Amino acid sequence: MLTAAIATVSEQDRPAVTINNSTVILLDQTENIAIKRAVADLQRDMKKVLGTAPKIISSLAAAAKNENLIVVSCKGTTTKAFREQGITDFEAHLLTTAQYAGHKAVLLQGADTRGTIYAVYTFSEKFLEIPPLWIWTSFEPVKKQLVQLPANTRLYFPPAMVKYRAWFPNDKDLLTPWQAKNAENYDAVFETMLRLKLNTREGYLIDSAGWTNPYQASKEARYARDRGLKLSFTHTAPFGATFTNWERYWKNIRHQKMPLLLKNVNGLKEFWTYHIETIKRERLDVIWQIGFRGLGDKPFWRRTFADAKDEPKEDKDRAAIINSMLALQVALLKEETGESQPLMKITIYNEASDFLAKGLLVLPDEPNLILNYSNVRGDHYPPRELQQFKPELAARPIGYYLNFQFTGTGSHLVAGEGPWKMEQNFRYLAKKIGKVPTFSVVNTGNVREHILELSANAAMMQDFKTYQTDEYLKNYCNTYYGKGQDLQLVNLYRNYYNAYWQPRKSDIPGFDRQYVFQDLRYARGLTQIYTLWNRPYLENPFNDKNKGIGGAMATEGRQFSIVPADNSSNNQVDAAISGLQNSERNFKALALNADSLYHLLPAAKKAFFNDDLYVPIRFMAAANQALAHLVTGYKAKHLGKTDKAKLNVQNTLKALVTLKATKAEVNHGRFSSWSLPEKNFGIDSIQNDIQDLLNSIN
Repeated sequence: MLTAAIATVSEQDRPAVTINNSTVILLDQTENIAIKRAVADLQRDMKKVLGTAPKIISSLAAAAKNENLIVVSCKGTTTKAFREQGITDFEAHLLTTAQYAGHKAVLLQGADTRGTIYAVYTFSEKFLEIPPLWIWTSFEPVKKQLVQLPANTRLYFPPAMVKYRAWFPNDKDLLTPWQAKNAENYDAVFETMLRLKLNTREGYLIDSAGWTNPYQASKEARYARDRGLKLSFTHTAPFGATFTNWERYWKNIRHQKMPLLLKNVNGLKEFWTYHIETIKRERLDVIWQIGFRGLGDKPFWRRTFADAKDEPKEDKDRAAIINSMLALQVALLKEETGESQPLMKITIYNEASDFLAKGLLVLPDEPNLILNYSNVRGDHYPPRELQQFKPELAARPIGYYLNFQFTGTGSHLVAGEGPWKMEQNFRYLAKKIGKVPTFSVVNTGNVREHILELSANAAMMQDFKTYQTDEYLKNYCNTYYGKGQDLQLVNLYRNYYNAYWQPRKSDIPGFDRQYVFQDLRYARGLTQIYTLWNRPYLENPFNDKNKGIGGAMATEGRQFSIVPADNSSNNQVDAAISGLQNSERNFKALALNADSLYHLLPAAKKAFFNDDLYVPIRFMAAANQALAHLVTGYKAKHLGKTDKAKLNVQNTLKALVTLKATKAEVNHGRFSSWSLPEKNFGIDSIQNDIQDLLNSIN
């Protein structure tokens, strides 16, 4: 029996260990399935580097005499002799060398399941030199005959400074079809999260299959569980329940009709209880969500409840209903789980944000309720209630939700916010609350377009107090482009984000790039001007109300956020022409610099450089060109300059062709059809509209 734990060995007792293509992995059969999945990834990584996938043994007796081992250990008795004592903190992990019974070993130990998984991926990163973003960066590892760990190797990683660190892949027009192609693609996001030492997947609880199989969680939720990730849910889904599934529940599960009414409290409780029970039966590790919003991510008084359509009218009465629902949800959760202090979060977003700022939202007095603030919708900066943070809330656990993209008016096909702005958001939060946050979630969109921002966020959440974006970006460039080019690359990345048009001056002191004209704003702007082309001319056309659509972002003036005075102009048309043309020049100048650097990079690094930076630079140059020409043509038509108007529409069409072709350059290798399902920007649809416009002019 193996009974002695290696906990008191001196440093000189930690031997040098050599790993080669005959090394085996010792893993107790009783370890969690999520650990086994990570070990399977380690086998694949070792095959990439050493040429052979190592054999897994479940007992020391199966090892050859004096054979070197990789020991993966969490709770299994088989590996207990190799484990150090004292590795007990949440997600703490250790990579060290050890020896026992004649065997020298690399020990990958975790305090818990995720800690052990992190130890496995740390070994892959530090010694096999396979970095966390390898899937997304066209990365190929260097082949080796052996891997050597020096004597006294001991890398200990304490708990991350931000306890809960989440990704929310949302608006996945490119990602979902790609994931559906094969199991490896589906797994890619989950593996990447764990390699970056994230621990929570935000998403949805029940998919379509769940309504024909009672109490079955979604494929995504079960997969996250089996990968060792926690689950959290969005602000529209308390307990993972969305009102879009109300009829499905009553029809498929209860076999009856049930109206969705505010006064139907028992029906609401039953609906929510079903989701709580699903979570329990599926043994999902969750951060429970509470909140109360309506269909279509709208306030509850719009479009959802027949007995609350546009009623009540007053904010205090609307807030009172939300308050009552929050209290009801907390009581229900405690009753159904038997927990006196369940881990919960509430997302402070839109009307909840407004009501909290006005002092109308009554937060449940629960020590484990995370107040999850959210960036302002459409523009990614701290909201008013955080700017006016109430010190009495500082004792509560606090989190932050940050979009790297946004379906309506954000970055989508190329990154636009940047890691510096990410850091600035979280530093602003920490300063206001006087501590490191407890929870972080970033909206990742299709993932591939935002991997710099996403990985920078993961690094910051791991080591919040010492993280610096400049330093992180140097490491990022050295890792994925090779050493020696980091200074030029860091400057090019920085200049890329700074080349974006800022249509409105910052109004938070010291907050840089508060308002950015991201790629989806170009899409909406092109559609806006096309729609207005044959209508009476408007000097200030960039507002949804001009199309009769309305909505929260129109009434608050945030659909485009163009302030003429901030652009030395008297109206939005002139501001747009000036701002877009200037941004176009910036991106074109960067394209020349990027082209020069492209030719200096090693051949193996060119593809990723093109995907991650060169394509976005040229894409944004074309986007600026397209909208600038269309707005210029719109003004020329108003002035009676028909030929100039036609020429600008022709140039808009040319720019859109370039736009699509540029984005298509990222379609290669395992991403061969990546951009083809694109719909949120709607390049094809916009191109057809502009062609129709040109035909009408002809």
